[in-house]
Amino acid sequence: MTSKEPLIHFRQRLANSDFVQVSKHAVLNLNHLITLSDSFSGNMTARLTNQVKTEVSRKYVKSLMASLGV
Repeated sequence: MTSKEPLIHFRQRLANSDFVQVSKHAVLNLNHLITLSDSFSGNMTARLTNQVKTEVSRKYVKSLMASLGV
């Protein structure tokens, strides 16, 4: 989905803990996360159920792991 509003406002409207910000341009639904793999320079790559891949910025890796209980 594409939106012109700031990501912080979009995420606040979701008000659902299943959605986690993974970069300054992406939020993912944990229910659709299939795999996480190490990527370049501390980043990770997330693959979702619909075969979409997105980068998880190293700034957000710690909070993603906390959301996953790892």
